[in-house]
Amino acid sequence: MYGIDEFKKLVIEYERLKKDFDDCAKTIQKYKEVIEQKNREVLERLSSEEEILERLKIKIHQYNQLEAMYAHVCKKYDLLSKSKLGRLTLYYWKLRKRIPKDF
Repeated sequence: MYGIDEFKKLVIEYERLKKDFDDCAKTIQKYKEVIEQKNREVLERLSSEEEILERLKIKIHQYNQLEAMYAHVCKKYDLLSKSKLGRLTLYYWKLRKRIPKDF
């Protein structure tokens, strides 16, 4: 069957292949660790971005409320400034320099 020389060659080949396999296994383990680390980083970024989005939603809601309040005040001001008593009041305030003349 196999001679001693052929057996030694097969053993040497087996040892080389085993070493290559172990090296590949180590490399695969390193890549798995890198992948896990990158996944953790991505999850951290994702959670921070979710927090930022939640804060942004709150700020947008507050802005919309303020904008609605401003529109309401502007409407009241327009109605008041167009009435006789309102025009008289604005004229008085301009004379008293409580509001600018070009207002």
